[in-house]
Amino acid sequence: IPSPARKYSNAYPVCVFDSHFSLAELGIDLGTVNFISYFEGVEVGPLTGTGLDLPPESTVTEHLTGRIIPQSGSNLDTIGVLFSEYLAGDNITLSVMGDSVMPDGSDEVTWLSTAFKTLNLSVILPGKQYKVRGNVVSRSCAVLSFIE
Repeated sequence: IPSPARKYSNAYPVCVFDSHFSLAELGIDLGTVNFISYFEGVEVGPLTGTGLDLPPESTVTEHLTGRIIPQSGSNLDTIGVLFSEYLAGDNITLSVMGDSVMPDGSDEVTWLSTAFKTLNLSVILPGKQYKVRGNVVSRSCAVLSFIE
């Protein structure tokens, strides 16, 4: 499935869940949806949901997957806060902006994507505590293992 997440080969994977209630009397099958996620104003990276169907007058929970893109400077500090809170087991609220819609999973529908780009949601990256085991290889390199 084409996704903005694939253009970042050196990015870190991430999964989030989103649940929203719709009062609409008309449903729509959006198929594959792409978002750009932000934490404290810093772009975290792309998120993708597949098979998104929004039935009328219902609550929909969507599983989004994506990548945390490489950062530098003060953006790296902000992403460090995100990682620290996540590894402490805290849920992280991301601001997510619509990017594109591909109902068939591969072809973007321009007019629908244009409207989708106006969407801004708050979604939760569920925190999880891990045991961290580290080995120092050299002064500039450490290997960390995250164990559930």
